[in-house]
Amino acid sequence: MSGAGGWAEDGAKALKASIDRQLALTVDLLLRDLNGELPRSTARNVKLKTRFAFSRNDLDLPGRLIEETGRTVVFLPRAHDSWVFSGLNAFDKDMVTISDPKAAGAAATDGTQ
Repeated sequence: MSGAGGWAEDGAKALKASIDRQLALTVDLLLRDLNGELPRSTARNVKLKTRFAFSRNDLDLPGRLIEETGRTVVFLPRAHDSWVFSGLNAFDKDMVTISDPKAAGAAATDGTQ
């Protein structure tokens, strides 16, 4: 956090910039989703491997790839009884690995939520 190159350096400028970017992305996704601009019907089934904020280890989950831009992916995990999360998740592309659920040995999601 502190020191040269840390989040707190220069009045926490890097931390504030990251928070500003994430908040803008979150609000944009929320409003577009509420407006029906992120349809599930055109999303493709994938497996996405990444580290979720609440997890110490990477998770490799089936779900729907809702949107993919040059920098970001928007993912809707397939809800399981054992998971306590659902809904849209946005990740920087360089933080995820996306694979075909069938090639990865997983059952394809049915697209219903």
